[in-house]
Amino acid sequence: MCAFNTLFNLPTAEAQLALLQQVAQVLVPGGAFVIEVEASAWNCPKHITPRITVPEVETIVAGLQQRITDLEAQLAERTRHE
Repeated sequence: MCAFNTLFNLPTAEAQLALLQQVAQVLVPGGAFVIEVEASAWNCPKHITPRITVPEVETIVAGLQQRITDLEAQLAERTRHE
């Protein structure tokens, strides 16, 4: 019996467990159920977090830090006039 690419295409853990229980019912004593797993960043972006370099993060954060500085200055200016 071969069920290639079945287990990880099931949408829930419960569905995966049901599949394993079905396999257990038909597996002969001493038989084996083989689960082969392959994963790489290019074929599984849903489950593998893309890597971001430190310079990329610093560039993104720099813009956010500048925005925070600008907003703090605006807030300070408003509180001075109240």
